[in-house]
Amino acid sequence: MIEHYSKSNEEFKALVEIVGDDLAIKILENLGGVTVYIPKLKTFAKEKRNKKIFDDYSAGLSCKKIALKYKLTEDSVRKIINAMK
Repeated sequence: MIEHYSKSNEEFKALVEIVGDDLAIKILENLGGVTVYIPKLKTFAKEKRNKKIFDDYSAGLSCKKIALKYKLTEDSVRKIINAMK
């Protein structure tokens, strides 16, 4: 089954190469026919960092301490926090 689809669909072939046959089939069963957006790693890492910043803020850390921790300006930290409220 996998070999048949991998010859006709380059995206599916790449998926099989990355995750293997079994997981590729599970993805097809759950998401087949659906358009899925996969962010670039840089975007994913930034979103993860922003969540940590918001969590630090929610735990009581000041914007100044958060800015130092993540090597950002206080203004950037405030913008991230406000965007996540």
